[in-house]
This record gives sequence, structure tokens and C-alpha cells, in this order.
Amino acid sequence: MAVVGWSAGAGNYWRFSWRAANYGGGSFLFAYLVWLIVTAFVLAVAEYAIGRFGRGGPLHGPYNFAQRYKKFAAFAGLWMAWASFMILCYYWVATGWIFAYMIYAISGTFTRHDFNAVATWNSLFGS
Repeated sequence: MAVVGWSAGAGNYWRFSWRAANYGGGSFLFAYLVWLIVTAFVLAVAEYAIGRFGRGGPLHGPYNFAQRYKKFAAFAGLWMAWASFMILCYYWVATGWIFAYMIYAISGTFTRHDFNAVATWNSLFGS
């Protein structure tokens, strides 16, 4: 659970499950929690195995492991680069929303008497 909490944030399994259960998504929670535990277990075992087979600490273990298993290390490096890029794509979108809302806040859009939240939201997506 520590690995999942580190990678996805504590809100992923605390707040999400609470909101899903309160708003009609409780049946989804069983499959979600099974997937969460399976993923966390696999990542925790992988982290342990890399340290064990690498025969080193946090700095030298992964390096020693990569020297022994070069093909796997190449695949893992490409996988991490792809995953990091996909996460970055999400953050680009979130950053765009932050800048748009910042501009709206600075220009006083939110404090006008004729402010329409739905129209503002739809304007961000071109709807």
C-alpha cells in the first residue's frame, strides 16, 4: 500500500472510495480495491527483488541489477519513459486549467454579477 500511496497519492484510495460509495459507485469498489492491492503487492515485490538481486543499497542495487539484466533494464527504462510522458500529458492539461482559472481570477471574471459558471466551464473545452 505504501508503493501505491506514493505513486497515486493517499486521496486515491481514501477519498475516491468514500465518494464512490456515497454516490452510487459502491459496487465498483470491490474490483477497484482488488486491483489496488494486486498492483501494490507487485510493485512492492518488484522493489524488493531489484534490491535483492542487485545486491546493493538504494543507490547501487538498481545499477547492479541493470548491469546483470541488460535487456530487462532496457525494457524497464523505455516503460518508465513512456509512463512518465503519459503522466506529463495529464499534468499539461491540469496546468492549462490552472492558468485559465488564474487569468479568470485576475481579470475579475468570477466576481462579476453576470458570471455564468457553466458557460465558463464549457468555454474551456470549446463546447
